Amino acid sequence: MDTPAKEQRILLLLSGNRCAFPGCANELVQHVGPMRRSVVTGQIAHIISESSDGPRGNEYLPAGEHNRHTNLIYLCPQHHKEIDDQPGTYAVERLRQMKADHEAAVQQAIAHSYAAERRDSVPLASVQEPIYNTLLPVVKMPKLI
Repeated sequence: MDTPAKEQRILLLLSGNRCAFPGCANELVQHVGPMRRSVVTGQIAHIISESSDGPRGNEYLPAGEHNRHTNLIYLCPQHHKEIDDQPGTYAVERLRQMKADHEAAVQQAIAHSYAAERRDSVPLASVQEPIYNTLLPVVKMPKLI
């Protein structure tokens, strides 16, 4: 697969570091070992294969579109194998819907998170707190202290 780096970055950002398969919450970048080393476990799968003998390769896609983010889906290794091993079950339209639903859910989660953050934070200028004073008023200043 010769997918341009820009197309890979777009796909990865839209995926939110989660497998696009419904119900799968696998992170696609794992932090493993005592040093919490980052390991990319996610795999980029074609919705319509580049090769005519590949999964869903019999579907038409204009030349140059096979390696664009619109024809790619980011999955965990288990689900990548599952969809490629069962192209009859995971047809093009089903994968496109799966991808669209996943990316919409990621965007909704991010928007919800930001909205909650804005509700919880209050600009400092609008914070009003009562100040309690326990000092007695000075009526007369003494000559010596």
